[in-house]
Amino acid sequence: MYFDDLTGRTWEGSTDPEYELDPLDEEDAMELERLRQPWRCWQGTGVLTAAALNELFRLRTIQRKRSRPGHLHRLPSPGSRPDRTQRSMHSVRIPDGIQFLRRALGLLTTTLKADGGDLPPLEAVVLSRRPTYVELHLAQPRPPVAPFTTDPDRPGVWRCEASSAALRPGEKFEPVVEPYPGLVSLGWDQEGRVVLIDMEYVGVLHLTGDAQRSRFLYQALATELATTAFARRLPLAFVGRTATELTTVVRNSRALPADRAAAEIRAVAADQRTRLQALGIDSPRSARPHDQEPASWLGQVVLCHDTRAADLSDVPLLVDTRAAWPQSTMSVVALAPDGVPMPSGAWTLNCSAQDDVVLLPGSGMPVRLHQLDDVGFADVIELLTIGHSTEDEPGPSPADPVQ
Repeated sequence: MYFDDLTGRTWEGSTDPEYELDPLDEEDAMELERLRQPWRCWQGTGVLTAAALNELFRLRTIQRKRSRPGHLHRLPSPGSRPDRTQRSMHSVRIPDGIQFLRRALGLLTTTLKADGGDLPPLEAVVLSRRPTYVELHLAQPRPPVAPFTTDPDRPGVWRCEASSAALRPGEKFEPVVEPYPGLVSLGWDQEGRVVLIDMEYVGVLHLTGDAQRSRFLYQALATELATTAFARRLPLAFVGRTATELTTVVRNSRALPADRAAAEIRAVAADQRTRLQALGIDSPRSARPHDQEPASWLGQVVLCHDTRAADLSDVPLLVDTRAAWPQSTMSVVALAPDGVPMPSGAWTLNCSAQDDVVLLPGSGMPVRLHQLDDVGFADVIELLTIGHSTEDEPGPSPADPVQ
């Protein structure tokens, strides 16, 4: 039995038979394959889909509260492409895994706050569902901190099992805010585990190679960062026109020309560096566990896919701002032409492999990149647009009372 917790509908199997297509032509046949094999379109996007669906749930909760008595809030038309896409997203989302990861990171931050320690920089986070555990792949090995442990053969990898005693449901811990606000998933590894990176650590992520694959990955990253479960209201600035539809349906996102984005980021970075120098620490990540207002160190992310030649000269200003010390919380995802120089230490992912497998810089971990194609991206935008609608409609008439 399949249950849609956004609409309350149920049906047997992974696809609602009522909405299957009659493959009369090639386009319909391809759409039918998307329905019968939803994992092919959304495989490896469990964190992304959970974040987007959580945002939809939040919007629809607001809609229900605003709806007039006896009326229902607006929903996707049954059988429409956005409706079917929503169901495909449900089939791969991993809300339980995200909650486990957030709790483990929350306990880690609480322990570090009590001990006066700093959050370790992360090259990658690996989330497994069966069995359920999380691995933190550290940039530099160091002794583990509860609730994480480590294997002597892998000192740079911290691991926390879902069965850890520290994660008992009744265990109390002081809530924290955004220990790693820049976490975003890239895809999955050879064992089917979700792989995430920390944009705050990466700083500049440069996507190259096949133009379409790069854009699909860019759209996936942008959508997940816009609806992320790991930060509240993560500020985003879009340079260029790719994925800017998100600015109309999510808060704290804006489309800016490159020169203005660079100027604003330089101002934010200068303010943060002044604060960091006053505290005698080298990064917002180090400050976050010990600040009374950790959200004040929330990341600034610029997503850059330039289409105007006038913007290209300003792209280096964006990435160079990130390279200065102390590091600010600003990070950049760039789909810039190869001629635009990137700073030393920038991560480059070449999206040209036929199997979409890349090796992460630093760790060398092989990751199969997930993609959000134009159809899926358009459907997500439509779903979020519907979620913002203030329209409602009369609900079903109550059943006649039993005589």
